[in-house]
Amino acid sequence: VLEKGYEMGDILEMAASLESSSNHPIAKAVVQYANDKNIHLKATSDVKEIPGVGITGVVNGRMVDISRGKINGGSTVSITIDNILVGYFSVTYKIRISAKPAIEALKRMGIKTSMITGDSNEEAKRIAIELGIDDIHAEILPADKSEIIKNYQKNRRFCSIYWRWYKRYRCPGNRRRWNSNGFRY
Repeated sequence: VLEKGYEMGDILEMAASLESSSNHPIAKAVVQYANDKNIHLKATSDVKEIPGVGITGVVNGRMVDISRGKINGGSTVSITIDNILVGYFSVTYKIRISAKPAIEALKRMGIKTSMITGDSNEEAKRIAIELGIDDIHAEILPADKSEIIKNYQKNRRFCSIYWRWYKRYRCPGNRRRWNSNGFRY
């Protein structure tokens, strides 16, 4: 909480109410956290989301803006209410137990690993070091991620894409299929 007159519960209520309109993993985490704290969500209107940038809308008659940022070296989400920065959430990720063995198996096969993420450089480096990922591209907007993949393919690098939320994305004109783990083949 950065602004006097605001309590954490009030900010969380506004943020979670707005984030409930988004499918982004961080938005879902904010909503889940609010639910865990028994915070009731308010109705929203005029919601606009820009992938990789943030979401704005009206919550309880007040303009709320939630956008990505960098504070204290991690990935953060800043919250403004009526154009006043009132607080932020810092985001870190818990790595799945199966991730490190999967990366190690790829390395044993001679496959170089890369991570393309919208998260901060610091958070991406932390994850890459913990998992042993060779190459990272951090703070990348969704629209730019496909360009990195195209460059890999252009340079004849083997590309297999994994992401947790693969069911929400479509690849128009791409006849390749996704297996249950999110890998394209």
